[in-house]
Amino acid sequence: MRKLVLGFDFDGVYTNCPRLKSDGIKKLFGKDVLPEHCSRRLVVGRGILTDSQYSELQSQIYGTPYFMAHTEEVTGAIRYTKKLIERGHDLRIITARKQEWADLARKWLKRRGLNLRITATEQGNKSDACRGLDFFVDDDVDKLFWLRNYPKCNLYLFSWPSNAHEHIPEEIRRIGSWQEIYHEVNKLQRKEKLQEKLEKSGIAENCVRVASKLGQDRGSRQGDCYTNRNYLYDETTLTIDCDIGCNMQGDGRLIVKQLGKVVFEISNSYPHYNRRDLPKLLGD
Repeated sequence: MRKLVLGFDFDGVYTNCPRLKSDGIKKLFGKDVLPEHCSRRLVVGRGILTDSQYSELQSQIYGTPYFMAHTEEVTGAIRYTKKLIERGHDLRIITARKQEWADLARKWLKRRGLNLRITATEQGNKSDACRGLDFFVDDDVDKLFWLRNYPKCNLYLFSWPSNAHEHIPEEIRRIGSWQEIYHEVNKLQRKEKLQEKLEKSGIAENCVRVASKLGQDRGSRQGDCYTNRNYLYDETTLTIDCDIGCNMQGDGRLIVKQLGKVVFEISNSYPHYNRRDLPKLLGD
């Protein structure tokens, strides 16, 4: 089974960044701000700090040993990171920190028994550093937005109350804990194993032939019968979206369940087909 290349932001994914910012604002500027209100957009937008003061806050909490020493771990981050490493996955930290700030992050991780590869982009766009990843988690939706052109990379926004108001595009999913991260990685690995099994077995290609036959049997012209071969997998099910013929009105979903038994279902677009007869259509 192929091992996955997993990427993670550091601040807000490994560390409790909202709490750190709240503590920093209190110590540096004498103001009480709840952790869930500590994003730049909220703090500067509400006039609590100026933009230059917020930049100074970042310099202090990310770039000084004092604040790094008081930085709290996100619950489960270290434990589940070690479990993912034990499973053989390639883990990388990709942060927008400056290089000297990334060195402090590296030391923070080493004190907790982790020696991970860290890439410091020193800017908002992480596209180059994330090339080739299977999985990436960040707590900043703007950072994830740049990665939508990498369709093979599964993108996740680590949820905090401070980003709960953010609208996220459909290519990005929210995730709320390291336990969820661990389960999502395992699910993705099982999905890849299933995909490999499907490609070797020929089931997927046979399903496309079934869909094509169904389209022809409904009276569509040969030229109107096609599939976009958009295969959607989960642990036990293959769904193939098939745009078949003008009569289908855009609804041509063919579903294969319980792949080991080759049991088929189809959408209600084909009410005149008995589902028990569908496997017969796979015959040469």
